[in-house]
Amino acid sequence: MFRLGPLPRRPGCLIPRGSHFRTPPSLGLGRPSHSAAPHISRTAPTRIPPFVPASSHLLPRRTRLFVYVGVALAGIYLVDSNFNYSTLTRTLRTLRTALIITTDYKMNFKQNKSSEELSLLHSRNADRLVALCTENGGLYQKIGQAIAMQSALLPTEFREKFALFFSETPQASLAEIKQVLREEYPHLKDPIKELFEEGSFSQRALGSASIAQVHKAKLRGGTGGWVAVKIQKPGISRQVGWDLWVFRFCMETFSQRFFGIPLSFITPYICDRLQSETDFRGEAANAEMIRELILEEFGKDGKVPGGAGGRVYVPKIYHEYSTRRIMVSEWIDGVLLSSRKAITDPHNPGARTNNLAAGTGRNYLPANTSGLGISSHEVMRCLLTLFSQMMFSWGHVHCDPHPGNILIRRVPGAGSTPQIVLLDHGLYIHLPPTLRKQYARLWTALMSLDTQTVSEITTEWGFGNAEMVASMTMLRPWRGDVGVDLAVGEDGQELTPYERQLRMKEAMSKALSDEGKVPQELVFLGRCMRILQANNQLLLSPVNRLKLLATAASLSLTPGGANYAYPFQDPLSVSNFASSISPRVSFFLQGYLRHVAFRITIFVLDLGFWFTRVRQWVFGGKGFEDELEERMKRIAKEEWGVEIGGGMFEG
Repeated sequence: MFRLGPLPRRPGCLIPRGSHFRTPPSLGLGRPSHSAAPHISRTAPTRIPPFVPASSHLLPRRTRLFVYVGVALAGIYLVDSNFNYSTLTRTLRTLRTALIITTDYKMNFKQNKSSEELSLLHSRNADRLVALCTENGGLYQKIGQAIAMQSALLPTEFREKFALFFSETPQASLAEIKQVLREEYPHLKDPIKELFEEGSFSQRALGSASIAQVHKAKLRGGTGGWVAVKIQKPGISRQVGWDLWVFRFCMETFSQRFFGIPLSFITPYICDRLQSETDFRGEAANAEMIRELILEEFGKDGKVPGGAGGRVYVPKIYHEYSTRRIMVSEWIDGVLLSSRKAITDPHNPGARTNNLAAGTGRNYLPANTSGLGISSHEVMRCLLTLFSQMMFSWGHVHCDPHPGNILIRRVPGAGSTPQIVLLDHGLYIHLPPTLRKQYARLWTALMSLDTQTVSEITTEWGFGNAEMVASMTMLRPWRGDVGVDLAVGEDGQELTPYERQLRMKEAMSKALSDEGKVPQELVFLGRCMRILQANNQLLLSPVNRLKLLATAASLSLTPGGANYAYPFQDPLSVSNFASSISPRVSFFLQGYLRHVAFRITIFVLDLGFWFTRVRQWVFGGKGFEDELEERMKRIAKEEWGVEIGGGMFEG
């Protein structure tokens, strides 16, 4: 009898495992079997499960979720980077950095920490802020500059790290600049070729700032003049809303809630000013306004005339070519205010200059000159006269007068007479008449030692510490009758750095007795004053800044001045005069005594200035502003519990 092997199994087959098929005898394939009925296995049949694709079980469910989230995040990142100028990425980076810094200070700024440990704490967090502002760019560069200008009130580590924000920022590529031009001039196929003479548009920017860069070009057509084309960097208009929202959030959350420093009340005003800088139409309007004020005020008597042959000049704006993100203005060649040697070196038409700063198109001297041959005293006197008019008379103040925005040149056809060229009119504040008058009265009261008026004005402004406000206004120590020693404890022992910084925070909180009354314009007014002081230091303090500003403030309060207000009605009326003769006599007598005290203070201050100036000429060394800064450091440490850093533009 033949015997076959196991049959192959197919899906759904019911043949038992291991069974064999026995051939029936009737088929005649062998001899009949004498055994009983054929044996059939009793094993239970096994049903094959239906076919299922293996890929559905390749990854666990949780892993698949992670993959989906990762792909989605990668897509968001690519869209944000390529189509949204990394706006979302910048925001998350800022929030992460703010959280890390806050946590670090909360965990490590403690009583038991040594001076070295606190210094390391400040240093690493300054590094984090510098890295954030540098990597994010745009408005964060301006925030970095703002921190650098106030770093005198911050730990020394911040001053050293943030000094780099006064150097030039990275440029946008020519391709990106062309794209901005096409977006702003949609009716032109190739704006560079159609607006400017062939080959005249500089391929690289001759100056680059935080939100814009400047190219030099020559206009086509009848004008044919060289112009400065200020072009906003790509992405700024889209980033500014998010950046300022994050700034508001961080100021409110971290400074107010975590550190207890009441600064959030000024945040909206700061954001409004920064937002206005991104619209160049406002800058063009500011330039025209200040140009007209200079011509109207100084063009009559020739003191600081504002015409092309005058002592102050504002470049002409070409409004027909200017838009929200592009401003075209007259190109002016000159020397940066910071280039003291190039300004003061003798003028020698027969020699070539060696004073050009490489790579700075604005630091320009004619090819056959060695210097401008201009007195630094005349330059600073003219600059401070201009800004004192802005603050005490006009009420429209240019708040960014750093050396990169001020050019010096010789007045055309006027020999060695200096001319100041004022650039970059994006950041202005406008002082209401009441605030302008109060500010002038404050300066006059400070110089006449009128502590009652100083306390009255600072109280009206919502401040509780008149001495601190007075000292920060003049950027020199000022003592009244409200001083408190914050450098020593109740037991007379010198405080530790940790205790001094806590005292400083408490003093700042107490100084703001009523936040709602504080004039928010004072933030940028203080910024302007700080930069003017630094400019004077750069030129080795050639003028007495305090005397010039205080005298201008006093003159604005005299009859004919912008802030003069006679307290009595109808001064020529005999009846009115007879009925109020006593108050009138008192008014004039008090005014006369204040003026005498003012003149005495100015005289003593001038003696100190000239003593320092002569000593500087004979022996070299520090100037008058440096002496004031040293005294300011000492008073700040003794009475405010804080160590003030060095000059603004150091590093």
